[in-house]
Amino acid sequence: MKKLLCLAAATVLGFAAFAEGPLALTVDTKATWDSENGLDVTAGDDDFVVEIKGSYEAEKGGALFRLRTLDVGSVWTAPAGAILLDRYEAWVKPNEIFKVSIGTNPVELYNEEVKWDVPFGAGIFEGGKHIFAEFYPVDGLTFAAGIGEAGFSKDVQDGLAAWATYEISCVGSVSVEYESLNADQKRLGFQFNYNGIDNMNLLLGYSAMLNDAENLAYLAQHRASFDFRMSNDNMAFEVFDEAIIRNKDYGDFGDRFAAKFSYFLNDSVTPWLRAQFFMNYGDGGNGVGWSAPQLTNQTAKDDWLVVVEPKVSIDFGKGVSAVLGAQVNYASYDLAADKKLTWSIPVEFIVAF
Repeated sequence: MKKLLCLAAATVLGFAAFAEGPLALTVDTKATWDSENGLDVTAGDDDFVVEIKGSYEAEKGGALFRLRTLDVGSVWTAPAGAILLDRYEAWVKPNEIFKVSIGTNPVELYNEEVKWDVPFGAGIFEGGKHIFAEFYPVDGLTFAAGIGEAGFSKDVQDGLAAWATYEISCVGSVSVEYESLNADQKRLGFQFNYNGIDNMNLLLGYSAMLNDAENLAYLAQHRASFDFRMSNDNMAFEVFDEAIIRNKDYGDFGDRFAAKFSYFLNDSVTPWLRAQFFMNYGDGGNGVGWSAPQLTNQTAKDDWLVVVEPKVSIDFGKGVSAVLGAQVNYASYDLAADKKLTWSIPVEFIVAF
């Protein structure tokens, strides 16, 4: 931790060159009592213990960065890999209609918030280096194209990506995109985001995943998703579903359904309930896909998992907050030795300044 604090101090001093740029330091850590493993102290809900991030924006350009420690205690056991520069970006905007960006920060045309998982067709250049340009010919219309890390070679086409978005006044937006993830995997996507009614949002999305490896069918899967949100002064509700219609060579139909209800008890206390249902979802089993292609399902056919989280978020003010509650997992298969039911009681503290 001493090395981390020294790095934080150095980062603050170094970033002072960005005279007007905001800088933030967040500590997000969690203690959990688990039905199988007992007590443990781990990274927070977004898988980091300490995060340092900053940004700067001027008329002709800007930059951002994010440093994270992903494993508590690793500063002592693996100091060379404990602190990661997991995102950075720098861009120039010589005029009002053109912008060029270089870095690793993904382009997020939309996302769902029930439980962070970039639905396929949302996180362009997720998890890799890239360079891209954006063009704004008229108000509300954006054309963009670039090259991801898979194309950093003679085979530039292996990392090509292009997208277009159009903002429709008082209605919402539409987006289309193409991305080559590597030499074999490509995807085409389309989304419609409706926000024409106050405190309500509806997103409909579709993606087709193409794959020509191992002599399998080129059209590997169709993916359809929707995300509906509504809120008022007292509560917020969101429901999300993503269906994966796989080609028979890649496995079975998969689905992820999630819902979250929050009640604003007062300005500081928010009880909430989140529930998720997974079936044949994810490459390595049932769980959040984290923007992975998820070409094949590796669970037994129709295996499913339910995750229920009753929790309460407490805002103590001045950047200090906590999340308390429980998580219950129940599956059609054994999650632990002869156990289809497991549980944990997490206590998460977040301090941001």
